[in-house]
Amino acid sequence: MNSESQIRVLIAEDEDHLRSVLEQFLAGRGYAVTGCKSGKMALDALQTGSFHVAIIDLVMSEMDGLEVLRHLRSDRDAPEVLMITSPNTIDTAISAIKLGAYDYLPKPLRMSEVDVLVRRAWERRELVRANALLRHRVPMVTTISSNHADMVATVDQAAALASSDDVIVLHGEPGAGKNHMARFIHNRSGRAADMYAEVRSRVGVGDIFQHLCGTDSLPSRGRYRVPVSGLFQVAENGTLAIDSRLFTESEAGRLVEILKERAYSREGAVHERFPLRTRIILCAEDSDSWINSVPAVHLSIPPLRERREDIADIARDILHNSAEIPASSISDDAIEFLEAYAWPGNIRELKAVLTRVSLLSHKSELSIPDLKMVLIWESMSSETGGAALEAVERLYIETVLQRSNWHQGRAADTLGISTKTLYRKMREYGFIRPRKRKLARRVRAE
Repeated sequence: MNSESQIRVLIAEDEDHLRSVLEQFLAGRGYAVTGCKSGKMALDALQTGSFHVAIIDLVMSEMDGLEVLRHLRSDRDAPEVLMITSPNTIDTAISAIKLGAYDYLPKPLRMSEVDVLVRRAWERRELVRANALLRHRVPMVTTISSNHADMVATVDQAAALASSDDVIVLHGEPGAGKNHMARFIHNRSGRAADMYAEVRSRVGVGDIFQHLCGTDSLPSRGRYRVPVSGLFQVAENGTLAIDSRLFTESEAGRLVEILKERAYSREGAVHERFPLRTRIILCAEDSDSWINSVPAVHLSIPPLRERREDIADIARDILHNSAEIPASSISDDAIEFLEAYAWPGNIRELKAVLTRVSLLSHKSELSIPDLKMVLIWESMSSETGGAALEAVERLYIETVLQRSNWHQGRAADTLGISTKTLYRKMREYGFIRPRKRKLARRVRAE
């Protein structure tokens, strides 16, 4: 294995022969090994280098294993610790586990057990680090408010189910808020302190079951083969929200079996099976027919066009909580304008529109003229031919001209075109500067 992919192991053992045996064995298995003959030397090595696993003898001169472990407790990047014990120090080894050690190795050591425990300790460290990383990336959702009767019923049922371990299937159109509801369920449950993860795309995933279940081993240049944990293990005791559209028909059948048996095997494993302790929430659309065979509780999220009474609160919540949106408020007449729109893309489309309108308008409060241009584009985006594009272009140019008080130089800069091109477009669309409009009306009247 190359140095970047090796598991780095620190050995602190004052018996020269045992330390040498461990160093040679673990190095032969493909680990990067550093040996120390005292606890103080081990702490010095930890200050100058990073290790995944530390094997520490409980009884050493100068500084014993428990003292080393106490020093490590304050280190966020500390390795997982395995304590070497003799038969008369087993009780002390149990105290070490209470202090944070992963496990202990009783003397006389069995090398196969050492190998297995080092691998498991490394896996645990990687899981804890991944857990901490993902937890900071997922926004907390503890409340969902609604004025729509069906949505209120769905939220109440979701809150009641949060404390259970039932698989939940959330039905709804794209963008309706299924992942938002999944986070709400997780954060209302007893699993809130553990990991929440989402699988929305197969991009970079490869084999979906390697991603979920993990692999028993991956080949490497050395003799040691590193197991890879899947999301079922990474999010163990937490919640995993999965988009059901990611599965082919054959893959869906296997997922259903896993959910029925509440157990899974890593890819490549022959006999070993793991209990499924992760709470599974499937985000599904009605076109996923196989979803009906999943042993689960099914909840439906109404589309936004059926929840027009919620649009005002959702829009204001988006403006208030989205860091990427400069605007902070929206006028009442603009809200009425939003409520009249069909929102085929649901809440996801509403957020995208508010984001684009805010970035284009550069205003703290959004109004109807700011919304019209983007919403016309949204309604025409599925059309083909020049008529739709021409209508959007005409409205865009007129909006920019109005905002620049019909100053063609500033408008051309905003549009990213030359003043000559802008003049041509104005003639094509029949635009007349306000002052010239009055003069034209007077001439016609005469």
